[in-house]
Amino acid sequence: MERIAARGIFGGMPYFYFDLVIGRECLDQGGMILENLEAAVDRADRLAWELSIIRPELKSKSCAVRVTDDDDKEIYRRSISSPIGSAEQRLLIPLTHETVFLFSR
Repeated sequence: MERIAARGIFGGMPYFYFDLVIGRECLDQGGMILENLEAAVDRADRLAWELSIIRPELKSKSCAVRVTDDDDKEIYRRSISSPIGSAEQRLLIPLTHETVFLFSR
């Protein structure tokens, strides 16, 4: 599926794309409008952690969540097998229906 550049469409708010990376294959999982790069990094970290719980088999396949911009330039990557934060911090991250839907296709 080809991505359509969203730059400028949302009143200057950046649009970030999220991919599930399995080995060398990048599976486009869609995108979202977020306030800034920090918010995109936070979302990628949360998605990676959620996937490590929902799809634990991905941990052994060198999978990651990748964030790209409108130019398809990779700006962040978080390994699914690399936990984020302490156990206490991870407990604060709720599993979302959105994650189950996005990555269960």
